[in-house]
Amino acid sequence: MEHVKVLSLLLHDERFSGWQMESKLCRTHFSLKYMGFCRQRGWEPLLYTFHQNVREKESFCVDGVGTVKVFPVKVRFPPFLRFGNDHNPAAIVREALLDQPDLVHYHDYYLF
Repeated sequence: MEHVKVLSLLLHDERFSGWQMESKLCRTHFSLKYMGFCRQRGWEPLLYTFHQNVREKESFCVDGVGTVKVFPVKVRFPPFLRFGNDHNPAAIVREALLDQPDLVHYHDYYLF
Protein backbone atom coordinates (compact mmCIF):
# COMPACT_ATOMS: atom_id res chain seq x y z
CA MET A 1 0.00 0.00 0.00
CA GLU A 2 1.34 3.38 -0.95
CA HIS A 3 0.51 6.57 0.95
CA VAL A 4 -2.00 5.47 3.59
CA LYS A 5 -3.29 7.64 6.42
CA VAL A 6 -3.73 5.47 9.53
CA LEU A 7 -5.68 6.82 12.50
CA SER A 8 -5.22 5.11 15.87
CA LEU A 9 -7.79 5.83 18.58
CA LEU A 10 -6.46 5.46 22.11
CA LEU A 11 -9.42 6.89 23.95
CA HIS A 12 -8.45 7.12 27.59
CA ASP A 13 -6.85 9.82 29.70
CA GLU A 14 -3.94 9.50 32.14
CA ARG A 15 -5.65 9.73 35.53
CA PHE A 16 -4.57 6.15 36.33
CA SER A 17 -0.90 6.65 35.31
CA GLY A 18 -0.33 10.17 36.58
CA TRP A 19 1.48 11.06 33.34
CA GLN A 20 1.64 14.73 32.47
CA MET A 21 1.03 15.85 28.90
CA GLU A 22 4.76 15.90 28.10
CA SER A 23 5.17 12.32 29.35
CA LYS A 24 2.37 11.10 27.12
CA LEU A 25 4.23 12.45 24.09
CA CYS A 26 7.75 11.21 24.84
CA ARG A 27 7.65 8.16 27.12
CA THR A 28 7.74 4.68 25.67
CA HIS A 29 4.18 3.61 24.93
CA PHE A 30 2.83 1.00 22.52
CA SER A 31 0.73 3.62 20.68
CA LEU A 32 3.84 5.59 19.72
CA LYS A 33 5.56 2.34 18.72
CA TYR A 34 2.61 1.51 16.41
CA MET A 35 2.94 4.94 14.87
CA GLY A 36 6.65 4.36 14.28
CA PHE A 37 5.93 1.04 12.55
CA CYS A 38 3.40 2.78 10.29
CA ARG A 39 5.89 5.54 9.48
CA GLN A 40 8.53 2.92 8.55
CA ARG A 41 6.12 1.51 5.96
CA GLY A 42 5.73 4.96 4.43
CA TRP A 43 2.28 5.53 5.90
CA GLU A 44 1.03 8.69 7.60
CA PRO A 45 0.12 7.81 11.20
CA LEU A 46 -2.20 9.85 13.41
CA LEU A 47 -3.08 9.24 17.05
CA TYR A 48 -6.13 10.61 18.86
CA THR A 49 -6.09 10.40 22.63
CA PHE A 50 -7.32 12.19 25.75
CA HIS A 51 -5.67 13.96 28.65
CA GLN A 52 -7.44 15.11 31.77
CA ASN A 53 -5.68 18.51 31.81
CA VAL A 54 -6.49 19.49 28.22
CA ARG A 55 -9.32 22.03 27.84
CA GLU A 56 -9.35 22.15 24.03
CA LYS A 57 -7.82 20.00 21.30
CA GLU A 58 -4.05 20.21 21.05
CA SER A 59 -2.00 18.87 18.14
CA PHE A 60 1.64 17.77 18.37
CA CYS A 61 4.14 16.62 15.75
CA VAL A 62 6.22 13.92 17.43
CA ASP A 63 9.63 13.53 15.76
CA GLY A 64 9.96 10.37 13.71
CA VAL A 65 6.48 9.21 14.65
CA GLY A 66 3.68 11.45 13.41
CA THR A 67 0.86 13.65 14.61
CA VAL A 68 -0.72 13.19 18.03
CA LYS A 69 -4.00 15.00 18.70
CA VAL A 70 -5.04 15.26 22.33
CA PHE A 71 -8.67 15.99 23.18
CA PRO A 72 -10.42 17.00 26.38
CA VAL A 73 -12.70 14.52 28.11
CA LYS A 74 -16.34 15.69 27.94
CA VAL A 75 -18.06 12.83 29.77
CA ARG A 76 -17.05 9.81 31.83
CA PHE A 77 -19.35 6.82 31.56
CA PRO A 78 -19.83 4.58 33.38
CA PRO A 79 -19.05 6.85 36.34
CA PHE A 80 -16.60 6.07 39.15
CA LEU A 81 -14.14 4.10 37.02
CA ARG A 82 -10.54 5.29 36.95
CA PHE A 83 -9.76 3.92 33.49
CA GLY A 84 -11.40 3.40 30.13
CA ASN A 85 -14.55 5.46 30.62
CA ASP A 86 -13.51 8.70 28.88
CA HIS A 87 -15.54 10.04 25.99
CA ASN A 88 -15.81 13.02 23.64
CA PRO A 89 -17.45 11.47 20.58
CA ALA A 90 -18.46 14.70 18.81
CA ALA A 91 -14.88 16.04 18.80
CA ILE A 92 -13.39 12.71 17.70
CA VAL A 93 -15.85 12.25 14.82
CA ARG A 94 -15.53 15.89 13.73
CA GLU A 95 -11.72 15.65 13.60
CA ALA A 96 -11.74 12.27 11.82
CA LEU A 97 -14.01 13.72 9.14
CA LEU A 98 -11.48 16.51 8.63
CA ASP A 99 -8.45 14.16 8.62
CA GLN A 100 -10.06 11.61 6.25
CA PRO A 101 -8.03 8.53 7.32
CA ASP A 102 -7.86 5.48 5.04
CA LEU A 103 -7.75 3.11 8.01
CA VAL A 104 -8.94 3.48 11.62
CA HIS A 105 -7.48 1.35 14.40
CA TYR A 106 -9.59 1.51 17.57
CA HIS A 107 -7.76 0.33 20.66
CA ASP A 108 -9.59 0.17 23.95
CA TYR A 109 -9.28 -2.04 26.97
CA TYR A 110 -12.98 -2.04 27.72
CA LEU A 111 -15.94 -1.43 25.46
CA PHE A 112 -18.96 0.09 27.14
